[in-house]
Amino acid sequence: MTMKPIVSGLLTAFFAFGLHAAVYEKYLAPGTPLDDKILRVIEALKTDPKSSELHNTLGALLQDKRFPNDALQEFKKAIKLDKKNYRAWFNLGLAREAEGQFFRAMLAFKKSLRCKSGFDLAHYHVGMIYERWGFRRAAIKRYALAVHYNPKILDTAYNPAIAYNRILPEVLWYIYDKYRTSTMQPYQIVQLPALAPAVKPAEPPQKPEPANKPAVKPAESAPQPDVTPVEPPKKSDSPQKTPTSGKQAEQKRGGNLRLQPMPVAPPPSSPPADQPPPDDSPSQPPSSSVQPVPPDAQEPQQMPSPDQQDQTLPNH
Repeated sequence: MTMKPIVSGLLTAFFAFGLHAAVYEKYLAPGTPLDDKILRVIEALKTDPKSSELHNTLGALLQDKRFPNDALQEFKKAIKLDKKNYRAWFNLGLAREAEGQFFRAMLAFKKSLRCKSGFDLAHYHVGMIYERWGFRRAAIKRYALAVHYNPKILDTAYNPAIAYNRILPEVLWYIYDKYRTSTMQPYQIVQLPALAPAVKPAEPPQKPEPANKPAVKPAESAPQPDVTPVEPPKKSDSPQKTPTSGKQAEQKRGGNLRLQPMPVAPPPSSPPADQPPPDDSPSQPPSSSVQPVPPDAQEPQQMPSPDQQDQTLPNH
């Protein structure tokens, strides 16, 4: 008697599973990227039906395909096969949250955090439920934990729910006030690149010269004479005296050399009566050459008198 309800329950669950499988499978269109992924996971489950990760992946794909009931069943199968599968618990919480069952979603998120305490997305969604219930301070702490574990959660590509956060400025201030002494930095110092050198303006293109144009050499400049400037005579401090006579002028032009007067021979005198007339034979002329006076002579020689000249003449 006790075995009949059990068998009937198993048969009902089996047919129900087959009915659910038939419901979403007949809406799949091969060739669509999402539907092809679902068909590949179904084929993989046929070879490994006890894989918790495959059931969790199939549930996530069915949730994207807008089959929430089938997705919920796959999450439950994944948790039944592996109770420590924190992804399956988190996906189950998302499915409950989408249905509006926030208390059951909170339980699923908390069980996910028991399996992995640093799971950032689970902390964030717990904070969302706290914010919805009016627990503002608890929500800020949960948000801060999520950002502390993974700052990437502030990116909408990774966490689209961040776009609807109304208390995000308070969360960021709480993070700065609590974790400012840790390795977390509010900003990052970036080294500026070096300035590029100034670009010179492009020169205008030159006109091409004709090929037959003769080359013109530049005219050579005539050499200029080397002109040395003549210095003007320097004026002495002492006044110059003009020469008063021709002798002083000659001394100034000649320097220390003094001009000596040349001695002039007197005219020949007539011979005495008692002397015979001179012979017609040529005789040696008297030596009347005058020797130059050395420059060191200080005084000029006096002219000889006529008596002295007669004594110096030779006797014929």
